[in-house]
Amino acid sequence: MSDEPPGAEIIAFDPMRPPNLNRRNCSATTRSGKPCRGAAINGGTVCRMHGGAAPQVRRKAAMRLLDLIDPAITTLAQEMENAQFSSDRQRAANSILDRAGVVRVTQTDADMAVQLLVERLRTLRDTGQ
Repeated sequence: MSDEPPGAEIIAFDPMRPPNLNRRNCSATTRSGKPCRGAAINGGTVCRMHGGAAPQVRRKAAMRLLDLIDPAITTLAQEMENAQFSSDRQRAANSILDRAGVVRVTQTDADMAVQLLVERLRTLRDTGQ
C-alpha cells in the first residue's frame, strides 16, 4: 500500500519521451488548493483555464514576448561574432534572419539569376575590369 492519498495520479517516467524544458506551469491553484498542473500560455503565467484565454491576458503575454526580441537578437549577434566555429556563426545568423522574417530561397529562380548576372557584367564593364 502506498502513502499516496486516494485518487492521486502516479505519473510514470518515460525515457523515450524527451522532457519539455520550455514548459512553464500555471501559477494558479485548483479549487482543492493544489497547484494547477496545466501549461501556462506562451508569455503568460496562467493556463487557458485560469484566464489565459482572456483577450487582455493574451495581449499582455504577447507584449512580454515582444519585449524579449531585442535582447535575444543582441545575444545571437554576439554569438555570431564571437563563435569559435563557422557552423555556430552560421546557425546564429540563420536564427536572426528567421526571426527577422527573411525567407531563404531554396531553389534558384532562373530570371533572378539572369538579372544578377547581367548586373554583375554591367558593373565589371563600368569599372573597366
